[in-house]
Amino acid sequence: MTASTGPDRVGVKVTLLTINADDNAYKVRIDTRPEGRYRNADGSLRTPLRFTLDEIGGDHTTELAEGQWMPLREATLTADGDTSLYPFDTHHIPLEIAITDERGEPVPITVDLRAGLAPGGPQLH
Repeated sequence: MTASTGPDRVGVKVTLLTINADDNAYKVRIDTRPEGRYRNADGSLRTPLRFTLDEIGGDHTTELAEGQWMPLREATLTADGDTSLYPFDTHHIPLEIAITDERGEPVPITVDLRAGLAPGGPQLH
């Protein structure tokens, strides 16, 4: 993942939808938006991109064509943690995203995490 605040990037918004701590499974929604040289005036892709997300069941790669809109995705991620330590348990959720151009070069991205969790509850780090 190459983090960027430059104008030529893909913005990635990740929203935590559900938590199943017993199974260490976390469902997230991933909304991606091309910016700068990757975006046409109508918001579609100006150049083909490859989007890869590591989730339960392995890597899932989507080939996105020029002129295509980047789709919303939902994914289930696994976490490390032990609920038997409640209320002092901690869970770590790895989020692995890769976006590359048609030459296989990494595309800069920004990531915005949204948990919507109550104060004092679970936190994303």
